[in-house]
Amino acid sequence: MEEKTTLEVGDAVVFVDETSRPHNALVTAVHGEVYKTQWREDIDGMPGHWNAQIVEGKGAIRLSIPCVNLVHLSGNVNKQDPYGRQTEHSSSVVYKNDNTAHGNYFMFQGDEPNPVAETKS
Repeated sequence: MEEKTTLEVGDAVVFVDETSRPHNALVTAVHGEVYKTQWREDIDGMPGHWNAQIVEGKGAIRLSIPCVNLVHLSGNVNKQDPYGRQTEHSSSVVYKNDNTAHGNYFMFQGDEPNPVAETKS
């Protein structure tokens, strides 16, 4: 997917719930700005970390995506009201790259979801 450089209220995204089920969602709040960060290991006294100060050739660069609040349709088809399927709200949802878990994150249309972990029941 082409790298997204903006994130605004009203944008359509995909919310992946705690069971790895994707839901089309709308952004209702954005908690910060999209900005570039760089992996730096060249700063004395500091272990490797993501830094907002970009220096040419000093490390990999990625976009830092803020967390968002979302609204999406309930995954439970029995949750109906006079207006149709009920909506659910999720707050402070992080971008998929900031969550190693297989659920409870958002991604942009066309992004590859995080892998589902093989865990014991």
